[in-house]
Amino acid sequence: MENEKELLIALSKGDEKALELFFTAYYKNLLLFAGTYIKDAATCEDITQQVFVNLWEKRAAAANIVSIRSFLLKAVQNACLNELRRLDLKKSPPVTLRFMPKRRKTISSSPSCKNGWKPPSDS
Repeated sequence: MENEKELLIALSKGDEKALELFFTAYYKNLLLFAGTYIKDAATCEDITQQVFVNLWEKRAAAANIVSIRSFLLKAVQNACLNELRRLDLKKSPPVTLRFMPKRRKTISSSPSCKNGWKPPSDS
């Protein structure tokens, strides 16, 4: 691959060719990497493609990327983990929250209660 830093700077300036070069160089391996998390091929493709879409949409910051390979791997990993969380939430039954009614005070500040009970005396 050409000088990665130069391509990242070009990408940050809106060079579509730089994005195409990154896509060509990394897409297949990122797809295989996504497959280690997600077993559905179509979902792996969607995740990997979305990572490149996100890279393009946030291209202005691309010049700050130190290693495009590490960046893309971490982006795919995070997207796969998010997808697994989403799928797990879909499988889980909905949580039903029950609210407890407010408790009434049954003990007053005086030594005897309203129901007539009195604490034992110490004598």
